[in-house]
Amino acid sequence: MISLNGAEGDKILKSKKKSFCFVAYLISLNEKNYWDGLVKNNPEFIKKLWHKMFGNVKDIIYFFHDDLANTKLVAISIESWTIITNNSEIKKQLPIPNNDWKIEEKNKSQHPTMYKKNSGLSTKNESKKLK
Repeated sequence: MISLNGAEGDKILKSKKKSFCFVAYLISLNEKNYWDGLVKNNPEFIKKLWHKMFGNVKDIIYFFHDDLANTKLVAISIESWTIITNNSEIKKQLPIPNNDWKIEEKNKSQHPTMYKKNSGLSTKNESKKLK
């Protein structure tokens, strides 16, 4: 078993990148029990981890989980992992993502290759005529 109080924990705490990676890994697992266990069993490690990442212990990490129809906002602090499901409560913290947040490829036919004539540029056919 790996102890976060020893050399393994020190590897994480010595690097801001590894600290964020550790927390991102726990977020990717989406297992509240792991965080609750750390908070209960090793609060000093959590405080050091938070201080390494943010410089203080009051900051909260927010992340969305699930899809747009079943949005959950998870708030992680040094004290808890809280799952917020009520839309009005979510909106108090962050806007809820909608389809406008997506990057979609536009149809190429929607983008004509015309240029303003007053800029000295024109379509390819017109530029041939001008020569």
